[in-house]
Amino acid sequence: MNSAYCMVLVINDIAKYETILKKLFDMGIGATSVDSMGMGKFLLESDIKIPFFGTIQQMVEGNRPYNKTVFSVIRTKNVLDEAVAMIKTELHLESETGKGFMFVLPVLDYHGFEEEGSLVED
Repeated sequence: MNSAYCMVLVINDIAKYETILKKLFDMGIGATSVDSMGMGKFLLESDIKIPFFGTIQQMVEGNRPYNKTVFSVIRTKNVLDEAVAMIKTELHLESETGKGFMFVLPVLDYHGFEEEGSLVED
């Protein structure tokens, strides 16, 4: 059975956004990105009042209000591993918090690539 992966990356450190996209491109990886906002920042800017939210407000204030969410379907494990390692290094994910967040999901079907198909066995 073939495999494919959906890498989802939320970049809070916007200064790293262009560098990461360029490095993904250089690796032959395409991606789609959207502007996004974390729930904490949204709640701070809304009229919703939540008890004990003051401590979260102190953590979020001063941070950039928006981030970028990047989606990419990667069709081989070794390319995925290379991309994950690059992103972890660029955003210092293992040593610093607040720079970004990443997770990977399995992909069962994909369409719109040169080769389309199901990745699950019948």
